[in-house]
Amino acid sequence: MNYLLLLLILLVLSVPIPTWAQQLLTWEDCVREASQNNPDFQAVEQEVRRGRFEVKANRSDFFPQLSLESSYNAGNVSSSIGTLGVEFNTRQEIEAGVALRQNIFEGLKTRAGYRRSMAQLGELKAGLLKTVSQISFELKSSFTELLYAQKRLVLTKAILKRREENYQLVQLRFEGGIENKGSLLRSEAQEKQAHFDIAETNRDLESTQTQLARFLGRSSPSTQKINVQGDFRAPTLLTRPVLEDIARQTPDYQERASRLKVTKQDVELAKGDLYPSVDASASVFRSRIVNRNDTTNWAAGVVLSYPLLLGGRDIYEVKSAKAANKRTEEELRSLELQITTELKESYEALKNSLERVGVQESFLKAARVRSEIARAQYANGLTTFFDWDAIENDLIQTEQTYLAVLRDALLAQAQWERAQGMGAW
Repeated sequence: MNYLLLLLILLVLSVPIPTWAQQLLTWEDCVREASQNNPDFQAVEQEVRRGRFEVKANRSDFFPQLSLESSYNAGNVSSSIGTLGVEFNTRQEIEAGVALRQNIFEGLKTRAGYRRSMAQLGELKAGLLKTVSQISFELKSSFTELLYAQKRLVLTKAILKRREENYQLVQLRFEGGIENKGSLLRSEAQEKQAHFDIAETNRDLESTQTQLARFLGRSSPSTQKINVQGDFRAPTLLTRPVLEDIARQTPDYQERASRLKVTKQDVELAKGDLYPSVDASASVFRSRIVNRNDTTNWAAGVVLSYPLLLGGRDIYEVKSAKAANKRTEEELRSLELQITTELKESYEALKNSLERVGVQESFLKAARVRSEIARAQYANGLTTFFDWDAIENDLIQTEQTYLAVLRDALLAQAQWERAQGMGAW
């Protein structure tokens, strides 16, 4: 007996745990996984990394450049022999040494180039925050949709049970000669509708699982079986903030503000061509002519260069850079107005959604009380099937609407956070 019991335990333990049981995720689990695996985030993060290297590359222009140089030259030389004779020989020279160069002044272009790369890095960082905000919105939306599908499946099963009980009640009254066949057929059709609703909800559940797996960065998202757990209730609405202040803190605004800094440095770079360039250099070379002794040479100096005539190119480039900078200023001002408008719309939509939840909750309470009363009246023959059926359908519709309104409120909250540029990490 003990041996059989042991075999049974081993058999149970050997049965693999269903995949869905291993995929119960909280919101925190989803955020953690998306921050590590989402490909869109990883791509933009690498772009920021590239921008940091660009800053370091431009900073190197402030330092001197040291290089090793070598050369080999060969040529034909002639020398006179006696009074009329000329002798031709091949002259070979090998030269190697070290050269040091340092830019002293280049119309402030070096500084402008460095500041431009810093502004571009700021633009990339703002783009990273914008990407995180977008991913967070999509992640929270898919998380909410999956949680809604799970709640809807539970509700649909409860509705099926209720339809089955209603059908049995109508069937008993029909068999007793109290109810007509039309009412029986309608009750039977409603039961079939409940079976279809469960199948449809299961298919929707699989679609939302695939959507969530995609934003988590999982491979083969269509094969993922994910369940989530979390609060499915209306969020709390905070006091209305100053929208203009929030608008200036959003990643969209910061990205465009960094772009404005880039165009300002473009103006400085264009102006740099109007100034002279000063470079210092020093070098030490050791040269050797084949069949002769080695010699050591050194040189040092400063070079001043100034372009006198470029056909007006330098002047027009400055004007072009200023026009681009002015355009970016106006775009930033327009973007601030646009963001403020979107923030107001998102806030009002969230407020409407939350108030709608309260209204629908009152309808749900009333529908449940009416259903209990009507069910007792119909069982005792105090009301008609049509009146009772209308109240039952109203309850089911109200329950489904209340669930959808809760989902819409959570989605409105996600949209409000997205409008602010908020990210989950």
